[in-house]
Amino acid sequence: MYIFRIHGKEYKVRFTYRQLCEGDILDKVTDAMSEAENTPRAVLETITRTAAELLLAGLQKYHEKEFGYKSDETKKERIEQLIDWFDDYEDEATEDHPQTAATLFSDLQEELRKNGFLSALFQAATENQTTATQEQTAETMTAEQPTVATESES
Repeated sequence: MYIFRIHGKEYKVRFTYRQLCEGDILDKVTDAMSEAENTPRAVLETITRTAAELLLAGLQKYHEKEFGYKSDETKKERIEQLIDWFDDYEDEATEDHPQTAATLFSDLQEELRKNGFLSALFQAATENQTTATQEQTAETMTAEQPTVATESES
C-alpha cells in the first residue's frame, strides 16, 4: 500500500478491482507513458492529470468520505482538487525526498505493478505499448534513411 502525505496528513492509497475496472485509468496510465514524443506542455498535462486520476482511484478504498464521487462532474472536481494539491505536495518536498506530480505518478505506477494480478496485466500492456512504439520508430527510421547508389548501379 502506498502512503500519500500532504498537509500533515497521511492518505492510504490502495487500488481496488472495482476502481480499476470501472474506468479507463489503466489505459490512461499506459498512454501517459508513451507521451515522450509530445511537447513538454502536453507531457506535463498528461502526467499531471493521469497522476491525479490514478491517485483519486487509489483513495476510494480508505478515504471515500473525503474523495468519493457519484457523478462525472464530482469526479472532475475531485481531480481538480488533487491537481491543486500538487503545488503544496511539491512545496513539502525535501532534498532527500523530492516530490512532484511526475514522481507521484512514478510512485503510483510502482504501486500498480505490485498489486496482484495487475502486475501481469500492467506489464503486458506496457510491453504491447513499447513494442508498438519501437515498431513505429523503426518504420520511421527506415523511411527516412537516404538510399545510397552502389558502383554497380551507376
